[in-house]
Amino acid sequence: MLVLCVVLVAHAKTLLLDESDNNSHLCLYVGDTLSIKLAANPTTGYSWAKPEAFLHLDLIISRSERGSSDRVGAPGFQVFAFKATEPGESDLDLNYLRP
Repeated sequence: MLVLCVVLVAHAKTLLLDESDNNSHLCLYVGDTLSIKLAANPTTGYSWAKPEAFLHLDLIISRSERGSSDRVGAPGFQVFAFKATEPGESDLDLNYLRP
C-alpha cells in the first residue's frame, strides 16, 4: 500500500515518486504532473489497483513497463501519472492486490 497526502496550490513541473515516498506529504501547483513508478509483477496475479477518482487530481496515465529482463515472470513496473487540476488537499492511496 502506498499512501500520499497531496496539497495542491497554483505552477507546472513533474514530480517522480516511487515506493520510498510512501506516506509523504507533497505540494503541487495546479498544472503540475505527479508521476509514480512502482515495482510490480502482474504475472504473479498481483498488480497496483487503478486508483479511484480523486479530488483535485486527474489520472492521465496508467501503464505497465518492463523491467531489466524480457524473461517470462520477470518483475517490472506500473506507472501512474496525475495532473493537479485545482487547489485543495487530496489523499492518494494505491493498493497492490489481486483483482
